[in-house]
Amino acid sequence: MENVTVDLQTHKIALLQEMLENINIMALEDKWGPEKVIRVYDPGLGMEGILCIDNTALGPGKGGMRIREGVTPVEVFKLARTMTWKCALADLPFGGAKGGINANPYAIDKIKYMKSFARSISVFCPSQWVSAPDMNVGENEIEAFVEEIGDLKAATGKPEKLGGIPHELGTTGFGVGVSIETALEVLSQVVPIQDSLTGLKVAIQGFGNVGSELAKYLANNGAKVVGLSDFWGAVHNPKGIDLSNALKHSYATDEAHSLRHCKGVTEIPRDDLLYVDC
Repeated sequence: MENVTVDLQTHKIALLQEMLENINIMALEDKWGPEKVIRVYDPGLGMEGILCIDNTALGPGKGGMRIREGVTPVEVFKLARTMTWKCALADLPFGGAKGGINANPYAIDKIKYMKSFARSISVFCPSQWVSAPDMNVGENEIEAFVEEIGDLKAATGKPEKLGGIPHELGTTGFGVGVSIETALEVLSQVVPIQDSLTGLKVAIQGFGNVGSELAKYLANNGAKVVGLSDFWGAVHNPKGIDLSNALKHSYATDEAHSLRHCKGVTEIPRDDLLYVDC
């Protein structure tokens, strides 16, 4: 009976999430935004894109560009709103925005899709939106984006040859790692948790630009990475994953090079990564 109850609750939560993701985006409008929600379509490619400019009170909306099958206007809005608050809290001269393309990133020509999307929303860049890499979008896709827009100011995260910071420096993963350390220090003062990374067990969802660099940072500062996932699945080792081997499978673009072929791990369903002991 207990398992039936849990399954029913999970089903209800899933239905609620689906309803929220398909709600009319303007039903979420408040005094902060969104200012604009633009949906574009290229029938020749089958490219379906979404741009949400949430708030430009402090400057052009800042926020990355993602390619994910099933991305919705509500998801893009939530991410844009998060960028509004992040830029304001960091006292940056930017507002919040976000872009998304609804497609399987491994079944399309991402460069063609990025160029098509850029042409469709070029009027907004960079005066109202400054893009950046995000899920399944890296410096090569951003290069195509800014070249199609015709303005290097249309995005950050460009390749080094266009004045960008080399992604090999792992700046985003480093930032997440420092944020985790800071959160532990602050939270440990009010709740009974440890105040450092030493011995901390960690699971990381995603093992590309950000996840791989975050894993290295956490491990180098005493944490134990026990779970990882990518597009094709998740792996687990409660005693700790051998990162030297796992890193050979980062940035995978096909199943043959994915984490599923990492040594010394147990393969688990991708969503189960969220429930491993860590």
